[in-house]
Amino acid sequence: MARKGRRSSNEERVNAIRLLEQGYTKEEVARIFNVTESSVYGWQKAYRKDGLAALSTKIASGRKRLLSDKQLLQLSGWIRRDPRQLELDFGLWTRKPERLRLRPPSFVVPAARS
Repeated sequence: MARKGRRSSNEERVNAIRLLEQGYTKEEVARIFNVTESSVYGWQKAYRKDGLAALSTKIASGRKRLLSDKQLLQLSGWIRRDPRQLELDFGLWTRKPERLRLRPPSFVVPAARS
C-alpha cells in the first residue's frame, strides 16, 4: 500500500495505463508504482472515459479566501502606514482592530452614545 498523502505523477499514471494495456493486472501495477489497487482502477476508469487528459494532475482549489479583493487592497494600504496615522490609540498592529475595520458595513456595530 502507498504512503498516505503521496501523490502520483502524470508519468506514473500514464505508465500504469500502458502496463495495463500490455496485460499486467491491477494488483501488479499497484505493486510496481507503490499505490493502492483502487488508485489504479480509478486511473483506468478515468482514462477509458476521457483519455490521457483525464490522468493529468489537477490543481487543488484550496481554502476559501476570507477577504475580498477590495478588503485585501484596503488592508495592504493600512499596513504600509503607521497605526497612529489611522488615528488608532496604539502603536502596534494587532489582528483585532483590523478585523473590526474589515467588517462589511451591514455588520458594523454602532458606537455607544455618550
